[in-house]
Formats: sequence, structure tokens, C-alpha cells
Amino acid sequence: MDIPTADLPVYNALDLTPGITPPVSPKPTMQPSEGKKPEGASSPPVPPLNEEASQTPPPSMVEQKLPCPPPDAIPLGARNKSQTAVIIGYERNELTGTCEPILKPLDVPTIIGAYLPGAPVVVTTAAIAAMATTVAVVSRPLGDVVLKIVKPTVKKVTKIILKRKGERPIALRDRILAQRERNRAILALRRSLKP
Repeated sequence: MDIPTADLPVYNALDLTPGITPPVSPKPTMQPSEGKKPEGASSPPVPPLNEEASQTPPPSMVEQKLPCPPPDAIPLGARNKSQTAVIIGYERNELTGTCEPILKPLDVPTIIGAYLPGAPVVVTTAAIAAMATTVAVVSRPLGDVVLKIVKPTVKKVTKIILKRKGERPIALRDRILAQRERNRAILALRRSLKP
């Protein structure tokens, strides 16, 4: 059985031997056909399947010129990332092939102003700080006066409550003696547990 080769797809693999660059062939141009096609029925051009066309290198091997400026570049008139200059244009560096911005430096007051907050924020913060300081200064003596009034009252109320309950408050001397007895008991226990 004889199979016609015109109906089967053909693929010729590229020879990518290191150090050898394949020859670049010019792109084939399509000759307009003499017969007119209807306007709506246009088909994409089909490249010829010959050996020279199959030897074209992949797009990564051909040097491509990237657009300058790149699509993700900072727009013209905007400040750079460090806020120290304005971008006035872009130029391609012939040595590296990269697109570099042309910068116009800003004066020092403009740079400082970029890092400082606005006037309303400064005024609001200063007002809050002044109010807090004033309240702290005024409330300290006022707090001392209130404490002198409240402390004896609290002591009296505590004594009255304990007296009605039937308990008497423990004197300072009694608390010191109780603490001393506890410390002696703990010391004796530690001595008895030592080997």
C-alpha cells in the first residue's frame, strides 16, 4: 500500500550543537495570487515545508530588541523609587542593551518634604502631645491630694468592716513574727533533707 506523503505532517528537528549557530534564512514572502479571494474568506499564510525554513533558530537564539522603555517602567514625570529624582526620559545603553532612565535630580527641600508628613498631621499630633502633657502635669498634684483624702478613709472603712466581722487586723509586729517562724521552719526542713 502506497501512502501519499503530502497528507502527513513533517517535522525536522533543529540541530542545536553548542558553539555552532544555524544559518538564518530570510522569511519567505508570499506572492499574491492572481485569482481574487472574497474579502471575508482570508486564510492565514502557510509557510512552505522545505529544509531551509525548518533550519530557522528559535526566537530565544535570535537577538531581540526590547522596547525602550519597557511596559512595566516608571512613567515619565514620576519620581524614582528613592524619591530623589524625576524621570524625564529613557535611553538604551549600547554596551549592555538595557533601557535606563534619564533622571533630573530634585532639590533638597523637595526630597525632605517627600519623607515628612503633611502640615495637618503635624499640627494634630502636636496638639495631642501638648494636651497629654498638660493633663499629666495637672493631674499629678491633684492625684496626690485625692490619695491623701482617700487613703485614711479606706483604712477606717476596712477597720469598721473587720470589727463588725469579729476579726481584728493583724499588727505589723505580729506579721513579722509569723514570717520569722515560717522562715525558721523552712530552714529546719532543708537542713533535715540534706544528706
